[in-house]
Amino acid sequence: DAKIELIDIIVEDLQIESISDDAADSILMSGVKIAKNAFFSRLKIKDQFIASKCSFNNAKFSSCDFEGPTHFKKSRFKNAPLFNHCTFFFDTSFRSSSFQSKRGSAEGPYRQLKNKMSSIQNEVEETRFASYEIRARMKNLGLKDAFEFVLSTFYFVINRCGISITQPLYLIAAMIPIFYCLSFRIANSIIIHAPADFPENTWVEHIRHWDYHHVAWLYSSLNSLGPMRFFIAPNVFVATSPHVLFASNLQLVLSSLLWFFLIFGIRKRFRVG
Repeated sequence: DAKIELIDIIVEDLQIESISDDAADSILMSGVKIAKNAFFSRLKIKDQFIASKCSFNNAKFSSCDFEGPTHFKKSRFKNAPLFNHCTFFFDTSFRSSSFQSKRGSAEGPYRQLKNKMSSIQNEVEETRFASYEIRARMKNLGLKDAFEFVLSTFYFVINRCGISITQPLYLIAAMIPIFYCLSFRIANSIIIHAPADFPENTWVEHIRHWDYHHVAWLYSSLNSLGPMRFFIAPNVFVATSPHVLFASNLQLVLSSLLWFFLIFGIRKRFRVG
């Protein structure tokens, strides 16, 4: 049995290959930068494989059996890695690692990783590599595939939102100024309305005295809450312009979808078992 540790080294090429059927206890790599090719072949790692803050240019794993926890942490892959005839342990992750290749040739390697993550029921990583596969496939589509390109783009966005906790929040926040600008131009058509069952001296009475651009900011901010808006301010704003009404409903629908993706991403990330 053997334990291999590589820490803070810079090499042109790296090759780790087993010449017998003996298993390695573990391979631990930290801060390793490989300028050209990294080749791992016929390895049977029974304990753990950890690559932390490593940089790979071309990485190829061939006939490797990862029988223990396998983690690529904050590592960078310039080109899509290949894992040919490899098996993974159920506790496998590429957490915080970046995959920079968006070329069409990366579609196959990303599909390979997607299928391998599916085989160990790792839904988070499977969804991640599915989005990378779609991203690479889009590079192979021409003008005659415009419809497939649109569908692929839509699927890519849904996949990214479904695995990221922060991305839906960024998009929700970005929509606030966008729809504020839409409402600001015709904000005079937004009426502050207090329903009959609203108690007196509430915040609704106070915002009646605001100027119209502050009202537009609040209107867009509340719409960004999606369905939660109806619990906070039901029927407070009345849009008399069809343009504002359309923009408001569109923001509500988009925000509701993004909140759903956020909850879905949290569920996937922290689901146990």
